[in-house]
Amino acid sequence: MRPALVFSTAVSAMVYVSSASALDITPIGDASTLASAIQSTGSAITVTSASYSGAESAAGTYTAGPLGIPDGALLTSGGAVLALPPNDSGATTQVNNLPGDPLCDALIPGFTSFDAAKLTITFDLAAGFDGISFQSIFGSEEFPEFVGSSFNDVYGVYLNGVQIAFDENGNPITINGPFFSSVDVVTDTETEYDGSTKLLTTQAPLAGGSTGNVLEIVICDGGDFVLDSGVFIAGLNGCVGDNCSGTVPCELVDNDGDGANSCDDCDDTDPTVHPGAAETCNEVDDDCDSEVDEGGVCCPDADADGACDGYDNCLGVANADQYDTDGDGHGDACDPCMYDSENDSDGDGICGDVDQCEYTEPETAPTVKLGVNRFADTDGDGVFDTVLPKGVGPQRTYTLEDTGGCSCTQIIEALGVGDGHMKFGCSISVMDTWVSLVHP
Repeated sequence: MRPALVFSTAVSAMVYVSSASALDITPIGDASTLASAIQSTGSAITVTSASYSGAESAAGTYTAGPLGIPDGALLTSGGAVLALPPNDSGATTQVNNLPGDPLCDALIPGFTSFDAAKLTITFDLAAGFDGISFQSIFGSEEFPEFVGSSFNDVYGVYLNGVQIAFDENGNPITINGPFFSSVDVVTDTETEYDGSTKLLTTQAPLAGGSTGNVLEIVICDGGDFVLDSGVFIAGLNGCVGDNCSGTVPCELVDNDGDGANSCDDCDDTDPTVHPGAAETCNEVDDDCDSEVDEGGVCCPDADADGACDGYDNCLGVANADQYDTDGDGHGDACDPCMYDSENDSDGDGICGDVDQCEYTEPETAPTVKLGVNRFADTDGDGVFDTVLPKGVGPQRTYTLEDTGGCSCTQIIEALGVGDGHMKFGCSISVMDTWVSLVHP
């Protein structure tokens, strides 16, 4: 019997954060939450049910996992939060006083398992896939002191009753297995555990379109209740290809052939998803940076005013406030008639809110000829024509903007002036009188 440093803790919804790294662990025994945390993005895997057995505090979800493993779930033979770094104890233990599991016992003949934590996921695999894949890291406080001893902590994964989790040499993952006696053990585990596997990618063949598949992930103490072990597991997804089997270091796996290995590829079944891919508006993390549809891909904004082009009422003109005083769908910043919802309906260049003549009537004056210092827009260009005086005299000009969109003919009618104006055009005095009325 080994002496045990026993640590027990109440389980709550608290997030436990390591002061030595970014690893966060939230202890939780809810099976649906754990299954969801393990499942990768994509449509390969549809979880239909999940169950968990073990101590509530032995399981949890995590973010910023060790050795680059994606966010996922953690199962332990002790306490989930005890996996947090720094690695400042060689004997971290939480005794849960629970039985082991036959699936663990099958992997460690001659040993009895204890403190089992097991997550069972029932799922369907979409058509077009040839199997499943996931990533995991197994770490333990048993290393190095109790390697090859009468204590043999163990981690296994069973797919439809068949064990599929192995070390990179094809052996079951146990403390007394060949891996933990090799030089390949990771000692800088970025956790409390004294030794761990590398980040491993496990693949197992499974018929695409199959339903009701059962995946059992289990971890146990072996030989006694003492010294914690844990497995970080993430990225449950489909895999494709003839080699969809075995457990190898993730850097050697590229299921979708996009040039990104499964250590770095957040969806190794989709060649359009990988680090460096262009982010598109599809609710998928295309570039594997843990952000979805970032960079404004769902909201192109050519004028950088914070309004998406599809909704910007002044496309190409920055107008963050999107003010539209007349409610015509054209923002004030680009609306030449911001107080006229009909936007100069008569097309005379004068906005309706200041247009004194609803329709600019073509000139019928002068009926005889345009006189000196008489005015009429005879050519309809918006500038009143005139005959300039010889020598010194008034040099006046008028435009439709000055007259509020009214022609000389309309001004004559509105003011009721004499026939001479119809014969020779509006005089300076008539024009000035009208302009003063329009622009008081």
